[in-house]
Amino acid sequence: MPGTAMAELEAFLQQPPPNWNPPSSLVANNPMAIAHAGLEYLRESGDDQFLLVRVVLELAARQQQQQQQLLSGHEEELLFHCVTGCRQVTLWHYKTKLSTRFIQTLRDCMMMFGFEPAFRRHRTVQMACFTTSAALWKRGWNALDQNGNSSDASGETQMSENDEEDRDPTPEEERLIQGMVHLTNSSLDNSTWAPLVISKLRKSDNLFHCMERLFQSQAPHLVEGSALFLQALVTEFVGRSAVSYRLPLEYHKQTHRTFQKDGALTTITSLALTSLGHILTVLANDGTQHQHSFETSASVALAVVQLTSECLGWEFGLAAWDFGKLGASSTSSGKASLRLPVEWSSVLHPIPLVKALVHVILKLHQINPSTRTSPLAHSLRQLLLSLATLTGPIFPNAQERQQYASILLDGTLQLIQRVDTQEENTYLIDVLQLLGRLVANFRLSVLVDLASLLNPLLQTMASIGQKLLQDQTQECERVGGDLEEMNLREWREEALAVLLMDCAVMLASDPWIMYSGTESTRRQAQRHLASLILGPLYRGMVECRTRMAALEEHFLVSQETQLDETREEIMAFDLEDELEAISAVGRLHLESALACLAERHGQIMPGLQAIWGEAGQQSTVTAEIAGLLEEARLWTMYVSYLLTDDNQGESPEIPLAVLQACQEEFDLQQQPSSSVTASIVSAVQALIQFAEAQMQRVAANPSNLRLSPMLAKTFLQFFQRWAPAYIYPGNHGSSSAGNPILEAWSQPAKAHQSVSFCLTLALYYQCYWPLERIVQDEANKLLLAMVKRGGRLRHAVVASPVFVEMVKFHCVTAGICHVISSEQDFENIVRSKFEGSSIMTNTSSTSWAMSRGYQRLSYDDRAQTLATIMIACSDSSDAASSSLLNESLKVIHASFISLTQTLDKGGASASDLNTKELTCLCLAMLYGVTNASEMNESERIPHFLTPLLPPLAGLMSHCEADLTVCESLLRLFQNYAAQFVVVLNKEQSLILFQASADLLKSYSKHHCANRVIRKSNAEAEAEEEQAYNDILCAIQLLVNLGAKDFIDACNTTGGEGVDSGQVTDMIFFGLQQLLPLMTQGLLQFPTLCTQFFELVGFMMDTYPEKVCQLPFDVFNPLLHALLFGMSHHDVNVARPSLRGLSSIAREHVENHALQPIMTQHAPDLLDQCLSRLFSDVIFRPVIMDRIEPTGAALLVMAAADGARLSIAMTQICEMTYQRDNRLKEALSALLTSERLSKVVATGYEGRMNVVLFKEEFQNFVTKIQSFMMIR
Repeated sequence: MPGTAMAELEAFLQQPPPNWNPPSSLVANNPMAIAHAGLEYLRESGDDQFLLVRVVLELAARQQQQQQQLLSGHEEELLFHCVTGCRQVTLWHYKTKLSTRFIQTLRDCMMMFGFEPAFRRHRTVQMACFTTSAALWKRGWNALDQNGNSSDASGETQMSENDEEDRDPTPEEERLIQGMVHLTNSSLDNSTWAPLVISKLRKSDNLFHCMERLFQSQAPHLVEGSALFLQALVTEFVGRSAVSYRLPLEYHKQTHRTFQKDGALTTITSLALTSLGHILTVLANDGTQHQHSFETSASVALAVVQLTSECLGWEFGLAAWDFGKLGASSTSSGKASLRLPVEWSSVLHPIPLVKALVHVILKLHQINPSTRTSPLAHSLRQLLLSLATLTGPIFPNAQERQQYASILLDGTLQLIQRVDTQEENTYLIDVLQLLGRLVANFRLSVLVDLASLLNPLLQTMASIGQKLLQDQTQECERVGGDLEEMNLREWREEALAVLLMDCAVMLASDPWIMYSGTESTRRQAQRHLASLILGPLYRGMVECRTRMAALEEHFLVSQETQLDETREEIMAFDLEDELEAISAVGRLHLESALACLAERHGQIMPGLQAIWGEAGQQSTVTAEIAGLLEEARLWTMYVSYLLTDDNQGESPEIPLAVLQACQEEFDLQQQPSSSVTASIVSAVQALIQFAEAQMQRVAANPSNLRLSPMLAKTFLQFFQRWAPAYIYPGNHGSSSAGNPILEAWSQPAKAHQSVSFCLTLALYYQCYWPLERIVQDEANKLLLAMVKRGGRLRHAVVASPVFVEMVKFHCVTAGICHVISSEQDFENIVRSKFEGSSIMTNTSSTSWAMSRGYQRLSYDDRAQTLATIMIACSDSSDAASSSLLNESLKVIHASFISLTQTLDKGGASASDLNTKELTCLCLAMLYGVTNASEMNESERIPHFLTPLLPPLAGLMSHCEADLTVCESLLRLFQNYAAQFVVVLNKEQSLILFQASADLLKSYSKHHCANRVIRKSNAEAEAEEEQAYNDILCAIQLLVNLGAKDFIDACNTTGGEGVDSGQVTDMIFFGLQQLLPLMTQGLLQFPTLCTQFFELVGFMMDTYPEKVCQLPFDVFNPLLHALLFGMSHHDVNVARPSLRGLSSIAREHVENHALQPIMTQHAPDLLDQCLSRLFSDVIFRPVIMDRIEPTGAALLVMAAADGARLSIAMTQICEMTYQRDNRLKEALSALLTSERLSKVVATGYEGRMNVVLFKEEFQNFVTKIQSFMMIR
């Protein structure tokens, strides 16, 4: 070959290229600029003289002869530009100027050059050669791999290889081809490189066979080169390279699909994983024994690891390129989840791979700082990071996935315990990202069962936070944000408390300034006070508190200062009190307060945009970032408390101070909009934009740790308070006519836009952060607050496409429980259920992702959303609302009926995990139906639920051993009775009673024999009591059912009610089922005890005749329960028990109701009751808080005892061991025969007897307590 190419190129680059227009004279005289312009001219013009190729071949030939000589810096740079120039020229003039044989020869020659020793020593040149070859392989991939049927989508000017008549190379091309063949053949060792003979590399199969041979050679330089080339090849097909093809995006999408479909990706991945396994074994065993050996192994390993990461980062599916990802950075380490096809299970074995990775990473960490911070160590951690997101069908079952999570958690725990923030920032970031991915990927179904690994892992992570950042302000900055260490903090806090609470708030809420004089004089006084004192105080408080909050949060994260729950609750209440107080101050001069907040907003937002806009969206939350988020959260709360009031439990209204400020300025200026109103609108709009910014980033990357759930919670709280009050506000009377703030969100366009945003905000958080408990609670409250408002706001909600999408998500996921962990399984289930339905129309990939996220919501959250949907769609006159409501209920009905039919027919076992989950889901959704009692025409709910009550009761017989299902069933019946018993007709009531009886019977049958009551220590008592919520629900169910008797008794509409006997029979039957469960151990729990005795006492007091007719085996436990309850330390337990005893005794006095029981079973029944009353109550200090019911019980029981009273009184006196007759005399004076004879008297005489006895009994108690205490 001629040796003038290099000199010719250098001479060309020294002269300005033709038609060059430099931007300035400085550039025109710059040799470097001239050289780059010359190279660009050669690339753009097509290099007709093949100068770039000739330079590459010339330098390659020289390096073959002088293998030990390195290229100079100038030569390396020039060679790099020539190689990339060859690539650009060939791609841009593909087969229009160049022959196919020349292109293929150049492609293979460039790959060979990458393996040349001279080129390997210059990594930039080597990778340029590999990238050029890979790009040319991609350019002809479709034509080569479609059996002659080219799918080259290159546009009108790009013809396929098979369709275009292939021409012979030109003489110049032929000469270059021969030169390239000569260069490659002269450097090849036939025994090793036989597969690389250029003439054989015509198909992809030949290429992969060649790569496989090179990997199997185990020669380090061949394995490394092969890995680097395949990485470049995959990178080209993925679309992340900087190579320009001048082809439409459709071409790249087609080659992407073809590369995946024909198995090329799987083949490369298999080669990479096989080689990686060998490399990890070498590193783990002997790769670190010798420095040279380690460096060689590390270089090879780095290439193989990067290749593996590139393969795992592949975007699967037909929609992988739909959003134009050309050039995007979407490596596997940056993906929120790694979903691989099931076919890869034969080549990827994640559990042993993760174990080996962790072992090698730890070993590299232990050697020395250089290996700890090496590119290999970082790449290994990045690979582990991508594997931490692995999910989907690659796992054959849940057990293997759980085992995989356990291995990852254990490895992460080992890694995070070796973090040294003083040396290796990369290591710290990688490990924290790893932890974040684990939580995002596994927390739904796995991590809860691995608490022994997760808890120490999170604790270790928290300990790292204290070393990340330092504080930066004067006093707070000096002590590093540790408020406890501030010398003057307590004094400042005390001073601020005095200024705010004792001065500013007292002034702002003074009765004179609030109520005296005319409105004009009051407003003048308020403005004067605000401008002189309170306005500057508000500004100072906002600036101080937001900055202090940022610095304090900075300290808590950096120092791992964990506050106990009690202290956190106290601090939260204190903050709310302070915000309410300072908002009262700010409302005195609303415009200046809003100006202050706007200024703070301008200071906060640039920082947030910076951290949210950084490329590494998976970065950890440093102390600085946490402080900034906390500052933004507090700013949001200041706006919220200034402009809105808490509207829970009352009609949402715009605060009076806001209305007055806007109205006054409007009246004075007589303009359609005031500056105060404009400031309010601006503040709300800023909050909307702020919330939207985080919402969009959550949608883009839900696992981004720099997005704050607490901030999301605060946004939702604001809109929960704002939307019902400001959108279509209520009527504020004629005095507010023309008020601009009432018109701000009253126009349909503005109102619908705001409604859609609020719905979108809640829906996005539901779909992208389904497990963030604090976020979901507030999202549900926001939705409910909007639909409960009714009127035009409710209609706007239903008319919003976002709401329709929410209904669609509900319908799609209604019968899909949490055990469906695979995205593909979820999609298949949905398609099989709704194929052909309108639900499946316009279903995009985003909709699938959101519906999958919606499915991950807790069942309770999905039930709450259903209740919101029902309330919103309750206008029966609106066809669209009715249609949405019917669709929402239809899918619930179908899922439940399918479940019950399957269980009844034995098609599934109730103990099966899928069945249990589906049961819980169905019950939760039906519970959501019962929560929609605020909908219009709520009687439609009983029409829907009544036919389902018998199957629901029958479900208890299938699931009686599952306490979770039992509790859900009881809670459902309890809530249904509480919400709708008032509207049930006779038929519906009887069905409810029968279903409840069957439910309680099945429940009691199992749990009476198998329930073990444990008594915890005092510290864990409250938590232990939660385990018996099922019993509490059963008790409350009976209470709610009992109310039906009184509702029908007071019915004035003339409708047919339920007979009283039917109600009481049901209640006593239920009590009979529950009594065996109500042991003394269980009655130690306060809430259960109170509810039980309120029910028992109520039934005894109201229906004593029924009680006395009960079988003795039912009556006796009830009586003993009352005897236990009357001496209980809780007066709320004792009083109903005493009233119950009193009613039973009165029934016996009037009708001798207890005579059969006393004759057959307990002759001394009344004696025992009277004796227990004295010994357990009257003679005890507890008598003082229950004197009235105790006296009433004593009077009636003494009258009921009749002839045996004197004997009973003697026994009572004897048990006090009194040697005198004071007690007996006092009793005789209290329980006179005349008084006892008037017990059953009615009218005035009976009432006076009770009043007199009450007074006498109080004196009696005082007297006997005094001398018994002396004794």
